[in-house]
Amino acid sequence: MDAGKDLSTLGEFDLVFANASLQWIPDHEALLPRLLGILRSGGVLAVQIPQFDEMPISKALAETITSSAWSAYFSGFEPGFTFRPARAYYDILSGVAKDMQLWSIDYYHIMPSHAAIMDMMESTGLRPYLDRLPSSQWPAFKRAVIERLKTCYPCQSDGSVLFPFKRLFIVARP
Repeated sequence: MDAGKDLSTLGEFDLVFANASLQWIPDHEALLPRLLGILRSGGVLAVQIPQFDEMPISKALAETITSSAWSAYFSGFEPGFTFRPARAYYDILSGVAKDMQLWSIDYYHIMPSHAAIMDMMESTGLRPYLDRLPSSQWPAFKRAVIERLKTCYPCQSDGSVLFPFKRLFIVARP
């Protein structure tokens, strides 16, 4: 079923769990209360949402798509992600949850290069950008983003690149 739609016909659950998936579904203001609403008394909503919009790679992508070399491909472009700051998620759930915890963590991925960041992100956060381009332009676009990543994520003394990936965790009970 489509998690962005009404799931109440499935019944009630002890656990509703979403790991790095809700950013693909719009309208979190309606979605999260709906997910909390299909929990039994004492049930738990456990959510992890990437905070991609708060990461330097997001800024690098924004700068790249507005550059003269790429802006024609991205006129009117929205990547289709839904992210809110932790404060917004608190406000969304505070009126319907009895108990709630929120925290964020940066997971440091030790990457061998900036190109490895592109490889890691190609099937997720980079996908909407690549889908906007002819595949023949993908290598040049990735190189353009990589040049910006070099400023955001400097190389370590051994040449590795630390790529902190910020994630927000929410645990709430109805």
